[in-house]
Amino acid sequence: MRVIISPLAQQQIKDASKWHNKQQKGLGARFTKSIRDTINILKVNPFYQIRYSNVRILNTKTFSYLIHYVVKDKEKMIIIFGVFHASRNIDHYIKK
Repeated sequence: MRVIISPLAQQQIKDASKWHNKQQKGLGARFTKSIRDTINILKVNPFYQIRYSNVRILNTKTFSYLIHYVVKDKEKMIIIFGVFHASRNIDHYIKK
């Protein structure tokens, strides 16, 4: 399946990577790799449980971040629209 990462999700990944680098040099690169690894898992099997409004969530293994995405099965496409820390209240991002 083809993966499309929304501009907002791209910015969230970039911001989180910068934040992690400020905490420890090289941690941002490890964070970005963790996101890439999780996206590669999605390419193979994107059909995780639907959590809300047809949105699925997959957590990264190393970091406490959740990738929010939808699967367009007919188009063979995964659209990632958010990458949030698991402790973050995302209610204001979600339009139910």
